[in-house]
Amino acid sequence: MLLRLLSPSLARAVLISTLFYTAYAGAIVKVPFTSTIMLISSSDSNVPTTNAGLKVTVQVQAGNDQTFNDILVDTGSSFLWVGAQEAYAPGPYTQIINETFDANYGEGGATGTAYIDRVTVGGVTASAAFIGAANNTEGFQIAEPLGGISMGPANTSFNVVSGYNTTPTFVQSLAAEGAIPAAMFGVYVSPLSASGEPGSTGELTFGGVDESKFSARRKTHRSRAQAFYFGWGGEYAINTTLYSLVDTGTYFIGIPNDGLFYILQNTPDAELASSSLLEGCLTFPANASGTLPPLYVGVGSLNFTITPDDYIVPAPLYAALNITDADTIYTVLCPAGPNQYNLGMSFLEHAYSAFDLIGLAQLAPP
Repeated sequence: MLLRLLSPSLARAVLISTLFYTAYAGAIVKVPFTSTIMLISSSDSNVPTTNAGLKVTVQVQAGNDQTFNDILVDTGSSFLWVGAQEAYAPGPYTQIINETFDANYGEGGATGTAYIDRVTVGGVTASAAFIGAANNTEGFQIAEPLGGISMGPANTSFNVVSGYNTTPTFVQSLAAEGAIPAAMFGVYVSPLSASGEPGSTGELTFGGVDESKFSARRKTHRSRAQAFYFGWGGEYAINTTLYSLVDTGTYFIGIPNDGLFYILQNTPDAELASSSLLEGCLTFPANASGTLPPLYVGVGSLNFTITPDDYIVPAPLYAALNITDADTIYTVLCPAGPNQYNLGMSFLEHAYSAFDLIGLAQLAPP
């Protein structure tokens, strides 16, 4: 899939790799969403999305003339499902295929019955897209699951639906039907303020990208996104090429274990959280406020700076994350494993991403 990252407040470059591109007759469709602590929905045909400080969500129409609100947009998986709150009912456009689905995520999963149906997100409709009707969900911790419009790479959908080796994503279905000009989409996530309040309006763009959201300078990059260095303050913590996941389905900035250990060893009183939904993530004492350095991530030819204000969890989100220690600074800097990054929502608030290309770009000036 295309992946492009851009920053809304700074002029930055774009790192893109085109895996495939096919021309279609449809037009690019933009769908707005709002960053907020509470999940919200909208019937705006521009497809609003919600950050909630934790998730990006949209509104989906499918089934028996049903509207499902607050459906998770997940670029790390590739199957669309609904029904965690309101049961999906087959409608006049539903095709019964007598198959089941099993969608697994890092923090939970969903199982149920698979269908092919007419599905609408904002102002764009696929007349025959795979959709799951969940009858069981488990393991979700960060936010109550309402469903998932998973739009990640096709190679993440292996064996999700019984009877199928792989299934097309919603975006691939749109492109195959000519509803959008290319099997790609862009994601702009509006950042939350330091108080955890909404910033500006975010946006999904189906069929292309919103060129106004990022600077024009671009550099192509083959295959998956690659991070070349990780810096803490004025020092390199990691200076080698590692793969990077870019995932709207996670809130955190996952850094390689070596980078995490470097911070623990070189920052006074740095610790790993032992409780809350941020267990295992970096914390600092309250008196470290104002002294913490920025974090630097180099992806391709791009240099991204994540300031302390960007990686410190806003106090209004403490309750949602089960944080009870108000005297400790909690961060979204969490372990991603030994040899990779996981650039989640907290990173994407400062970059623009596009899928069916792989890469990053910094945001254009506001």
